[in-house]
Amino acid sequence: MQDFSRLDIEAKNAQKQLDRKMEFSQASAFHHKQLTPRLRNKRLKLQKDDFGFFRDTYFPPEVHTQGYYEPGVLQEDIPDIVLLPGMHIVLGPRDYAKTVTLIKAYIWKWLNGKTWYAGTYSENLDKARALITSIATIIKSNPRINADWDIKIEAQNENEFRFKVKGLKKPVSIKPYSLERSVRGRATGF
Repeated sequence: MQDFSRLDIEAKNAQKQLDRKMEFSQASAFHHKQLTPRLRNKRLKLQKDDFGFFRDTYFPPEVHTQGYYEPGVLQEDIPDIVLLPGMHIVLGPRDYAKTVTLIKAYIWKWLNGKTWYAGTYSENLDKARALITSIATIIKSNPRINADWDIKIEAQNENEFRFKVKGLKKPVSIKPYSLERSVRGRATGF
């Protein structure tokens, strides 16, 4: 049965956001001995062209509250896919960590200035927006990412998440799209 009370709907949405925030807030910070400029620069240099190093350094197993499994063939191919120009649709069986790996790969790509614009696509805007909220939460709450990159949030609302990484030319902009809304921002049809 569908909820009709605005208060009930808002309470459920707030709980979902809190649950999502808790899911991604468990990354441990780097040990204080790992926070030297020399080690930071070494990490940044190694991860720049090595997604596996990025993934293992900034998303250790404890981040995965639903269980961690060693990356398989599909997870090894996804970073290569996201480096290709154009739109990417990755299909595969359920529970193969496709979305999680795609999010990590795009964060890697954005933090390294390999792309400036992205969209999340779903059958409705609520789901596309929820994915952007998850991405924003991961970027803002991961202490390892925030120790190595100086990130300034420029906009975060239901239609865009935009942030600037110090040292990169342009900000990253992520927008939601769906069957309800065209890429140009208009509804389909008339």
